[in-house]
Amino acid sequence: DNLAYSPQVGGPSASETGGTEAGTNSLDPKQQAIVDRVMSWHKELQRYRQDPTQRAPERPLILVHGPPGTGKTRVADALARLLPCIACAHTGIAASMFLDASTIHSGLGIPTDTVKKMRALNEGRLNELKRFLGGKEVLLLDEISLVEGQGIHRVDMRLREIKGVDEPFGGMCVVVRWRPRSC
Repeated sequence: DNLAYSPQVGGPSASETGGTEAGTNSLDPKQQAIVDRVMSWHKELQRYRQDPTQRAPERPLILVHGPPGTGKTRVADALARLLPCIACAHTGIAASMFLDASTIHSGLGIPTDTVKKMRALNEGRLNELKRFLGGKEVLLLDEISLVEGQGIHRVDMRLREIKGVDEPFGGMCVVVRWRPRSC
């Protein structure tokens, strides 16, 4: 019961507006609130795309944190079943254990050398990543505690480049999982 949810952007969840998402019956109320918030944003985004005269919904940046066993993976699994997502982790081991994800380096074309300046992608790699991310609206990022600040900045810049959208994280909804380390 120690799962915590820290949205950067507020707004009513689907449960606050009268419903929860189908297929998420096994989630507890805190887990469901996270899924509902992302699904509510996605529905608002679809309405905006049908009628661009409406105000565009603010994309949520959500931090899901808690000790092992609190349901962080269950939330990610539910989102991955319900929405087109890309799942990334900092290390290959973490990626293999998280929704068959890729590392942020291979999945987003981010160099592992953090000292050198990140260069723009060549046209072939950019087109490959555009196809891979095409239609994906949500980035699930695992073990954020292992990613240094420069790494988060690189994810942001690379998604802007790939998506062609000059908004934080290329306009994607970002859900990050963080397990606080014991002292």
